[in-house]
Amino acid sequence: GNSGIGNTGTITSLVNSGQIMGTVDSGVFNNAGSIGSLTNTTGGMIRGATYGITDAGSLGGVDNAGLIQGKTGIYLDGASTTLTNTGTVIGTGGTAIDIANSVASTLIFGTGSDVQGTINAGTTASTVELQGTLTLGTLAPISLADGTLVNQGALGGQAYGIVNAATIGTFAANADVLGALTALNNSETISGSKAGLFNDGPVAALINGGLISGNGSGIF
Repeated sequence: GNSGIGNTGTITSLVNSGQIMGTVDSGVFNNAGSIGSLTNTTGGMIRGATYGITDAGSLGGVDNAGLIQGKTGIYLDGASTTLTNTGTVIGTGGTAIDIANSVASTLIFGTGSDVQGTINAGTTASTVELQGTLTLGTLAPISLADGTLVNQGALGGQAYGIVNAATIGTFAANADVLGALTALNNSETISGSKAGLFNDGPVAALINGGLISGNGSGIF
């Protein structure tokens, strides 16, 4: 059908370990309904022709360890949501995750995260948390206007751990951020062969309780 699951009611918990597909619109479309939690387990697939998951209601949390895919992988246009990802999110049209409104949400990326497309964290103070060991890089630049970037993992193995700039060029980094950050909070390790953090954009507060290191500079 247009959507694999279209919800206008209430679902307390939705768990997928199989395949949910929408041939026209979304794999899962929460259309002014309420979903307490949506879990896509390892081996699970949620795919839509336009969106993998659309939320235009209340979606308490998304936990993805499988595959979510659409022209836009995950489209959030409802109430505040927490997304925890250790799986794959693909936006074939260039945007993997889109917070389309001015509601702040929390996006958590852990070890195993494979994100293909821009991560648009909206126009308000959302939070992006990096956990474990992961590389998002230029395939998944993070647009985080007036938001908070939190590192609780071990970022390393690239030229830079984190690049924060108005535009992303060809920097090899674990995380490329396009943002005027309210805060960058590090409690673990940010390292790079050139610098741990390359900053060419505004950061209101840099809070470090861990290690930021590079062969050239810790912060450049």
